[in-house]
Amino acid sequence: MKPNYTGEKRRKELERKKKKEEKELKKKLRREAVARGEIPEGEDPDSAEEDSGDGTSSD
Repeated sequence: MKPNYTGEKRRKELERKKKKEEKELKKKLRREAVARGEIPEGEDPDSAEEDSGDGTSSD
């Protein structure tokens, strides 16, 4: 009997999508905070770690 991998594949796709959406939301909130002057542009080392490696920086 052939195993069904579609359920696991779908679960992984949903996890990747959720993670991507959370990351985009975090970037959006950070950009808005910088625009309002709440966060200096050079601060928050967490965002630098996340941005390195994905190659999709909008700056």
